[in-house]
Amino acid sequence: MSGPITVILSPGQALPVLLAASAIRAARAMHQAQIRANELQAVHEQGRLANSQLQAGAHGQGLAALQKQADAAEERLTRLAELSQRMGDGQALQLARPVRPEGSDYHSLASYVRAMEAFAVDAQNLLMTAWAGSSGGDGDPGALALWAVPASDAVEPTASGRLLQRIAHLGSVSEELRALATELDSTLDGTRAELLTSELRRRIQLYAEQALHEEVQKAQALVVEQSLQDLGYQVEEIESTLFVEGGVAHFRKSHWGDYMVRMRVAEGGRSVNFNVLRAMDAGQAEEPSVQDHLAEDRWCAEFPALLKALAARGVHLEVTRRLEAGELPVQRVARDRLPRFAESEAGISVSTVQPLARPLP
Repeated sequence: MSGPITVILSPGQALPVLLAASAIRAARAMHQAQIRANELQAVHEQGRLANSQLQAGAHGQGLAALQKQADAAEERLTRLAELSQRMGDGQALQLARPVRPEGSDYHSLASYVRAMEAFAVDAQNLLMTAWAGSSGGDGDPGALALWAVPASDAVEPTASGRLLQRIAHLGSVSEELRALATELDSTLDGTRAELLTSELRRRIQLYAEQALHEEVQKAQALVVEQSLQDLGYQVEEIESTLFVEGGVAHFRKSHWGDYMVRMRVAEGGRSVNFNVLRAMDAGQAEEPSVQDHLAEDRWCAEFPALLKALAARGVHLEVTRRLEAGELPVQRVARDRLPRFAESEAGISVSTVQPLARPLP
């Protein structure tokens, strides 16, 4: 096999891909923070050296404070891991969480704390969305105790409020849900109140299920983009809606010359097609060449590594069609209709951003 490849997304658990996306977002945020910190360090280097003795005392105090922050962040993730366990996948959060650095220097520990805090905020919201969309959520009131709702966002302890608390983290709800909640809270008849409670519970679950479905699709797009970058590909920016609305994205390695791979996702994200194409200039001869065959063979050899990288982050692809090299000619596309990649351009790999580095199994 070395020609076009068609795959389908295999159904799987939502938590691994959601939490993998949380880890990627935390790593990217940390990468940008490190860039800004390096820039500031260069600007203030002269002043820092002039006040080195004063800085040393502040550094020691800051390191002790960071140790406490790190311990608090780890405790928070321990509570979130309990929620993950209740939802049937106790390993998902542990596999995705940032790794504490071996060193205890200020810079490494500060990076770790920021990564942990960013990851915890994102992961908490995703876990609560997944929990709210599960059928067993109402039977596990202890789960909400693991999620500290800010006082300003707390829901009134009414009959509807106790149900709406499950989706409070998603922000404002639909007018339909609000109207039903208001009707429930103003109903005195016991039988009707029970019926309204059941209906509100059902609609809240559907609302959360839809929110979870959208988050999973966004997570899939992010995981695909980052996994390609981690494998050394230059990747056209992938829209978060790719697995919802469908569309195309291109990627390649810097030494591939005119060749790249087009990934075409069907609307709804269930089917994905990969095929090698060649950028052509106007008037350039379009006859097949040995280079076409080599480009397809090269992609064939690299494709299993992509499957493995995606599976490690919860995105499982099942190959449904493989064509041999030459069964279909390599597609020629006008260069001006394709993304431009610099010859030396390289994507940012979260695997190089400490302390979130974690080797693929």
